[in-house]
Amino acid sequence: MINKIGMRPLSQLYLSHYTAIIAVLELSLFGMIILISNNRHYSHQKKILCNFNLILLLIYNVADWASVILTFVDNSDLLHLTAKAISYILPPVFCCFVIRMLRQFKCPKILLSVVVANTIFEIASIFTGWCFRLGPYNLLHHGSYHSFFTFCWVVCLIYVAKALTLYSKSISLGSKFFIAYMFVFVAAGVLTQDLSDGYIRTAGLTINIAFTILILDYQIIDLETSDQTINQKERIILTDPLTGLKSRYAYEALLKNDASPLRERQLTAFSIDINGLKHVNDTYGHAAGDILIKSAAQIIQKTFVGNPCYRTGGDEFAVVVYGSEDRGQELLEKLSKEEQRANQNLQLKVSLAAGMAFSQENPNGNMKELMIIADQRMYNDKRKYYMDPKHDRRRR
Repeated sequence: MINKIGMRPLSQLYLSHYTAIIAVLELSLFGMIILISNNRHYSHQKKILCNFNLILLLIYNVADWASVILTFVDNSDLLHLTAKAISYILPPVFCCFVIRMLRQFKCPKILLSVVVANTIFEIASIFTGWCFRLGPYNLLHHGSYHSFFTFCWVVCLIYVAKALTLYSKSISLGSKFFIAYMFVFVAAGVLTQDLSDGYIRTAGLTINIAFTILILDYQIIDLETSDQTINQKERIILTDPLTGLKSRYAYEALLKNDASPLRERQLTAFSIDINGLKHVNDTYGHAAGDILIKSAAQIIQKTFVGNPCYRTGGDEFAVVVYGSEDRGQELLEKLSKEEQRANQNLQLKVSLAAGMAFSQENPNGNMKELMIIADQRMYNDKRKYYMDPKHDRRRR
């Protein structure tokens, strides 16, 4: 019959390998804590929740390792049983904090009651052997009521599954399948260790691996959400809310990013302004003025299809077209035709003043200087409009 002394050389290799695995797991968890602590995308509360889960895993790993190592330490019964109790108490507690970390809902009272009941049960088992007991050769075995821990663990996993389901509603299908796979992975690891009466140590490994991957996936999803928020805000900033054209901010970015000499590039800059907007605002109100601005924007969009159009001020617009000067002249004529066509169906007639400048007129200049030339020509066209007695603002 194999006694405890005879088991030592047989188990020494296993113990050294298991100790090395636990050491690697602990170091990886410390690395995760550092990574999360330095994550600027995480709020202070999110960092606390994630790191608290990792600390629970650190303690769980130590307790699980101790419950194995103390098998070969004489006169350590109480310490041995305490380590095992801790390794049974922490998984359900860990589930509660995972649910809280996912921020889908607070831990239900039923789950909290199960966690508290399991904690009391495991502490009592140190003295009663209900969940676990020491057998011959100081080996741990399941107690008579070990099924109660299994029940508690199943309840916790059900609530974790519910939290993951709610959490995965906003993520991709691939991530959903991956989270489901991780859940099955953990359940298989815990079940394997439980059915083997603790001889196959897979529960701690699978929980550590799954949670580490969940944290990484959690960070990726959080970054994707942040990127989507940033992109949405950027679209709002770059889009004029009234007309749907590009905004003044986008126009300033164009001038800033294209500050180099135009040289051999062929492009035409258009400066466009609405004639008589002040008169409409003063006579009919600003709501009517907004209608006039939107009508003008629609004319510009139809004229310069596929080219960037900007609303640079209250009644001012800018367009940049890549192509020859002849192409620019065609578009200037098209703008006039679109204006006439639109006015056939508009109560508030649109009148546009436009100026055009071609890049080769000033090849050493940049985009901003080209727009200044287009502005000057637009103002000349506007001046002609107001020279007409019926449009003279002083007479009004």
